[in-house]
Amino acid sequence: VKDFPALMRDDKGFAWFMVARTVVMGSRIGQPFLFLYAAYVLGISATSDPAGFGTTLAILSFAYMGADTVSNLVWGYLSDRQGFRSTFLYSTAINIIGVAAMMVGNSIETFAFAFFLIGVGQSGFMMSTSNIVLEYGHPHDVPMRMALSNTAEGAMGSLAPLLGAGLVVWLGYEASFYATIVTMIAALLVLV
Repeated sequence: VKDFPALMRDDKGFAWFMVARTVVMGSRIGQPFLFLYAAYVLGISATSDPAGFGTTLAILSFAYMGADTVSNLVWGYLSDRQGFRSTFLYSTAINIIGVAAMMVGNSIETFAFAFFLIGVGQSGFMMSTSNIVLEYGHPHDVPMRMALSNTAEGAMGSLAPLLGAGLVVWLGYEASFYATIVTMIAALLVLV
């Protein structure tokens, strides 16, 4: 851990990547609440309409997981052609559009589309951030850069949903989605 500050100080590109990656992980503020919000807007619950709730859960899960799985092929090709930084940029932009689509959704079709976009964005994010670390610094520092990067991602990925829960309780679902969009826009600014 004592080597972490030196890694950031010695490679400004890596330091800015760490800022962007950590801020994007802040977008997890709203992610635990996506399905709950869709069910709320659609007016279904596990107790009042178990069949509708289960069907909705299946459709939205399929949209998300299907997009995540299929888009890996596109992200891999794009990363090979343009590099992992472009994949990081595009996936973050698509994620913003997906969360915005969630906020205006009012039917199972619009929510499925939003979940599809979020799945595509998450797939690109995971591919780019796990590999972009290799583009910085010296080869002998790779394990330390990966450790630092994954530690920061894990910490923010754990804290953000807790903050999101507070926002949901205090101001409603939309507040956590606005916070998600703000953090992703901030990360885009750092990336650009």
